[in-house]
Amino acid sequence: WISAKILPTPALLPLHRTMVGSVAGVLPLVGVAAILTEGGDDRTTTNAKGVNKYHCRPQPIPDAIFRGSCTCNIPTESAYRAAEAAYQSMQDGDVSVGDIMEGVRSKIKSMYQVPAGTEVFLCPSGSDAEYIPLQIAKILTKGRKIVNIVTCDSEVGSGTLDAAGGKYFSPVVPLPEDGMETKAMGQPVQGLAENVETVSIAARDMGDSSVVNAKDGVQEAVDKCAKEGSVPIVHCVLGSKTGIVEPFPETNFGQMVSARDAFIVVDACQARFRREWLTDYLNKGAFVLITGSKFYRGPPFSGAVLVPSLVMERLLMTDTTLAPGLSYFLSSHEVPSALTSWKTALKDTSNTGLALRWVAALDEMELTLAMGDDDKDQLQEAWLQSVLSELA
Repeated sequence: WISAKILPTPALLPLHRTMVGSVAGVLPLVGVAAILTEGGDDRTTTNAKGVNKYHCRPQPIPDAIFRGSCTCNIPTESAYRAAEAAYQSMQDGDVSVGDIMEGVRSKIKSMYQVPAGTEVFLCPSGSDAEYIPLQIAKILTKGRKIVNIVTCDSEVGSGTLDAAGGKYFSPVVPLPEDGMETKAMGQPVQGLAENVETVSIAARDMGDSSVVNAKDGVQEAVDKCAKEGSVPIVHCVLGSKTGIVEPFPETNFGQMVSARDAFIVVDACQARFRREWLTDYLNKGAFVLITGSKFYRGPPFSGAVLVPSLVMERLLMTDTTLAPGLSYFLSSHEVPSALTSWKTALKDTSNTGLALRWVAALDEMELTLAMGDDDKDQLQEAWLQSVLSELA
């Protein structure tokens, strides 16, 4: 899908098989294993034992059985071979990071069969993906206050609330500049956090842990926005870390979106959705956040934002000034080719780690998405009932 040079899947390079750390008697990570940890945040960096903060290493375990995790996976053998093949093609000069990123966007569109006019932004993770709808909202409603309403809080990404507010969610940025000072979590990202407020609606009641119905909280926040003339961005969630689904708001919000006075973000990062749901949300004008890790078993982390045609049409006709701080997370290669003003404003830094993580993720995603949604649902239900019977 990118180049014939990337399609073969040779055996794992011997050099990469046993290099899992840098403590006594253990060699440091090198080659593809090391590159898979680059271009992300503190969740992808590894310690002296060659594992990240989730105790996972960026190398496969031969003959292991993989279930998608809600946060972090070890790469499968097939996915790792795909990343190695892509890296070898880059080393041979057959493809560039930009070529791979363009191929990834094209593949995502075709696998999900997205509506015509949908475009794809690539991001280092689902957390960084929050910056894209925020930046676009600031461009399309220039000068107005943005209120980002995050539902299912504490069961979506740990950095979601900070990122939704245009703030740093990690002390490590994907694309740092030389001599750059460490950024504190919660510190404003230059150009993104100004005139932005976040509203958090919890996933569960603090007392009895029951699932919170976000409808009233969303309606209250949206009504306040309408009264003060601010622009709401409402999140709904297609599967939290424990499977909670927070549907499209049943409020006057749909009319506000149609009137170009509000935005909706669908957090589908867990991949717990059916394809027709995704199509429906895009047709309603919603941003959709996805990842190639988690349920799909890709290595951590790889994110993307599907931007609907209703938003893209406006964006292409609007003068663009990007937040300076966005360049720490996004390069020109991660942006759709149609957005020439974005590509000109951003640096052409190559995030090789992200490119290889997406190649690895697509290797798994393609197999999963080739299955019918009904078959997937049946398999998941069978697994759930089996676990519940073992616990009974």
